[in-house]
Amino acid sequence: YKALSIAKKNKYEKLIYGIYNNLANNHRSTLMYDSTYYYYRKLIAHYRFKGDVFSLSLAYGNKGRTFFENQKLDSAAVNLKKAIHGFKKIKHPQLASQNLHLLAQVYFFKKDYKTALNHAQASLKIVKKSKLPSFVLKSNYNFLAKIYHRLGDEEASKKYYDLEEAI
Repeated sequence: YKALSIAKKNKYEKLIYGIYNNLANNHRSTLMYDSTYYYYRKLIAHYRFKGDVFSLSLAYGNKGRTFFENQKLDSAAVNLKKAIHGFKKIKHPQLASQNLHLLAQVYFFKKDYKTALNHAQASLKIVKKSKLPSFVLKSNYNFLAKIYHRLGDEEASKKYYDLEEAI
C-alpha cells in the first residue's frame, strides 16, 4: 500500500495499475475475495478506457478464475466469456483456449455437461489448430473424457482417455 501511495502521489499511472494487479493477486491468494474483486474492477475500468484489449482480457480472465475459486459460477462464466471474446479478437489462441477450458469446467461443476462439452470441444479445436504444447492437448483430452463419462458415453470417454495416454 505504501508503494501505491507513492505512485499515486507522483502520478505514475503504469505503476499504479501494476500495483493494483499485484494487490488483486495478493488478496486472491489470501482468499480476500471482496478486495480482489475491487482491484480487478479498477483494472477493468482502466484497460477498457485505454482500449488495451490484451490487458482487459487478462483482467476479466483473472476475475473469472477468482469467481470460480470462490464457487460463484455464474459470475465466473460472465467474466470468462468476456476474456475469451477479447483473446479471440486479438488472436491469442493459447489464452482463448485456456479460458474456454476453464469455462467448460464452470459448466461441468454446474452439471450442465452439454454446455461444458461445447466449450471443451471449442478449446480442443483451438489447441489443435494452434499446435499448442502437448500438455495442453493432454489436459483437453482428459477433461473431454470426464465430460463424456458424465454424459454416459463410455465409448467416447475411453477414446479421449486413450488419446491422452498416447501423448
